[in-house]
Amino acid sequence: MSFELSFHPIILPFLMAFLISLTLMVYGFRIRNSMTARLFAWYAAAIAIWQLTSVLELASLSASAKLFWTSIKYLGSATAPVLGLLLALSATRRGHYLKKRWLTVPLWIWGISTIVVVFTNHWHHWYWVRTYLNPQGYDLNTDKNWWFGIYAAGMYITILASTVMYLSYVRRAPAIYRKQAYWFAIGGFLPLGFQILSDFAGVVIIRGADQVIFLMLFTLIAYAVALFRYGAFRLMPVAYDQIVHDLASPVLVFDQNQLLLDANTAATTFFQLNLEADIGKPIEDITGVSNWAELDRREWWTAHASGHVCFQVQLNPLSDGATTYGYSLLLSEITQLKDTEARLAASNRQKQQMTADLAHDLRTPIQIVSGYLEALNDGMMAPTSERYQSMQHQMGNLSKLVTDIMVLAKSDAGDLQLNLQATDFVTIVQSVVRDFQATAQARSQMLSCLCEESLPPVLADGARVEQILQNILRNAITFTPENGRIEVMLNAQQDGYIECQVKDTGIGIAPENQNLVFERAFRVSEARATESSSNGLGLAICKSLVDAQNGEIGVNSDGLGAGSVFWFRLPIVS
Repeated sequence: MSFELSFHPIILPFLMAFLISLTLMVYGFRIRNSMTARLFAWYAAAIAIWQLTSVLELASLSASAKLFWTSIKYLGSATAPVLGLLLALSATRRGHYLKKRWLTVPLWIWGISTIVVVFTNHWHHWYWVRTYLNPQGYDLNTDKNWWFGIYAAGMYITILASTVMYLSYVRRAPAIYRKQAYWFAIGGFLPLGFQILSDFAGVVIIRGADQVIFLMLFTLIAYAVALFRYGAFRLMPVAYDQIVHDLASPVLVFDQNQLLLDANTAATTFFQLNLEADIGKPIEDITGVSNWAELDRREWWTAHASGHVCFQVQLNPLSDGATTYGYSLLLSEITQLKDTEARLAASNRQKQQMTADLAHDLRTPIQIVSGYLEALNDGMMAPTSERYQSMQHQMGNLSKLVTDIMVLAKSDAGDLQLNLQATDFVTIVQSVVRDFQATAQARSQMLSCLCEESLPPVLADGARVEQILQNILRNAITFTPENGRIEVMLNAQQDGYIECQVKDTGIGIAPENQNLVFERAFRVSEARATESSSNGLGLAICKSLVDAQNGEIGVNSDGLGAGSVFWFRLPIVS
């Protein structure tokens, strides 16, 4: 086989097409992390192979060399239609079809099978049965067989489908993308359109060479216009393919006229968009915001089906370094962060209030005792038993407060020492109720106890259980008026717990406060807190102790004036 070459002027347009396709291929590969740009680069590479082998076919002198380059040419001509269709899918925002095997696998089977059939044609002659030199030109003519019909049908279908997608995108895309799609549609359809005119109307553009391959020159020029004149791959595909599509945060892309160009999946879900219909709509109609520049780097609260949502706004211009084509709007949700900040701020305020209250509660008994001692020392009052009892009472309050603080501190540090063992819940409840009978009678209250018989023991620390019930019962007596009733009940539950309930006919708890009563330093009102000498730590200690013993605690109340039912549950010994 002789590979001797000769130059003919007819080679020039094919050589020019090869150089343009090579340039476009390099340009496409230089745009990284963009699926659309990569597909275009491979598409341009296939066309470059197609054009280069056509040049070599035309320049070859021997028929065997021309046949060789004709066979090699199908490495480009059989893959270019496939890559062109995949490029059209990606460039017109139908990239999700690239993952559909029912589409991509048959396409590649068609292209690769065509290459295999051409390379093995000398065995079966499925593609051509005879080859001969064109008497009026420089290319090789062939008498086609049945597989050529499959190849031609596949090429027509892929090019027509690509053209239809570009034209439909022209119809619905904003101005700048409309022009890109328009030039891609022209470039893709030119060779096929003229081939149809040639087959059915006898139109001839160039003699002596394949006019489809010749018209690829104009296809490549149209692609170059789309790329370098209208910025294809510099705005939409790069911004979209690199980060936008898979980003969890909503992203909207709009032009300088504030018209929507594109949106990622998160944005279409949040704003309930239909890209087919909503592209080109004013961004204000979609988001309710007329000037996003004013909100740039700031917080934006908006109502949503799930409640109020807060976003951190980031507005970035999209440009090629010289011209700004539009803007990308990134909305990073920070609702959870803002809620956490609010809870932390509330917690800090609560701690500050708790510190002030504890300082007051510590100072009060100290001042009273100090006053008594100073007066006794100066001889201003006689040392009576009542005064000693008063000082003893104040010191008891001080000791209890210090003990409460220590319990909470140990609970926070995870250092709360418990002696968990089988404990007789009934005995503890009956003992505590007996201890409080005198206090209840002094307030003309009826305190009763009702316990189921033969209850099994619970796994608990008896001293801590007694402390829990004392705190709850002390609150019940304090906040129940004279002649009120307090009932303590103990019964087994079917889920392996024993529940203790303290029901009173006291002042009750408003619904909005029922989730707060176990918070530290929470007081229903300052007046009631003063009246009860409460430091606001009793129920918080109860919750810490119950949680430490794998139990549960809660409160039920129908509201102010309706009384309350405080309950806690402890697990039965297994």
